[in-house]
Amino acid sequence: MAGFVVALMMIMIGVIIMSPCVYGEEFSDGKKIEVERLLKRLNKHALISIKSEDGDIIDCVPIHSQLAFDHPLLTNHTIQYAVMNCKKGKYFGTKFAVNIWKPKVQVRDEFSLAQTWLSSGVGTNLNTIEAGFQVYTGIYGDNNLRLFVYWTADNYRTTGCYNTNCPGFVQTSNRITVGGTFKSVSKYDGIQIAVLITIWKDGDYWWLQINKELVGYWPAKLFSSLGKGATDVLWGGEIINEKTGGIHTSTNMGSGHFANEGYRKASYFRNLMTVDKTNTLREPQGVYPTITNDNCYSIKEGRNGTSWGLNFFYGGPGLNAKCP
Repeated sequence: MAGFVVALMMIMIGVIIMSPCVYGEEFSDGKKIEVERLLKRLNKHALISIKSEDGDIIDCVPIHSQLAFDHPLLTNHTIQYAVMNCKKGKYFGTKFAVNIWKPKVQVRDEFSLAQTWLSSGVGTNLNTIEAGFQVYTGIYGDNNLRLFVYWTADNYRTTGCYNTNCPGFVQTSNRITVGGTFKSVSKYDGIQIAVLITIWKDGDYWWLQINKELVGYWPAKLFSSLGKGATDVLWGGEIINEKTGGIHTSTNMGSGHFANEGYRKASYFRNLMTVDKTNTLREPQGVYPTITNDNCYSIKEGRNGTSWGLNFFYGGPGLNAKCP
């Protein structure tokens, strides 16, 4: 993420709770999804192992043992994004629906994601909470679409990580796991799979909910300024461009199609809402787009006054005649 500079590296705090060890369901269309655990990569002794429906052995450890491999900081890469911003204010969460895709990613150390950012602070004091979906072979070892979370308390310098790869985010669900795979995705000009994401601050915790399932929380004490609420909320897509061979990456953002193609072809966020200090959902005001290069990836506000509320389309193919 980048100034948004993108998310890398996540969390887990010592609490006497078992981490999830089973597979969840994708509520958007009732189809089952496989939740594959990054836990297999950890050098942690499992307290219990469970065999999944398709034969995988999934190890479970206590929350205080959920420390995984380190992730290298992003250096010498170009981050490109197409995001929607709302004007600065005081925010205590966000709620929205996003249609999910399995974007093509050109090389191992690039990624493509769709997410929300809640942030406060500036410079080295930037605090962020981030959640969404990504394809990132460099982290997960495959090209599956995965639910992810991230946080930082110092502008991605020394604090924070993906998922439960360091102390911070506390996983509480035994049905949906951060880092888990979502098998059912949207098809171009076909079925659209939408997932509802809600993040809100309740006392000393920032909670994450996927559809109707409480997945876990970030303790507010992780942060300096964000513990008192966010000042910025963003939604959208982001990719890493390694410029392999000296040309722009062909890594897709979202569906890999430009925003102007619209429904069933482009990616979208809809029913954008923010949470105020009374825990009331409000439609954000003063929303505006930010994009790095609309020849590579684009963003377009959707129509107002529909059941989609505040919405937008975004995405693109990357490398093309206008994006060499």
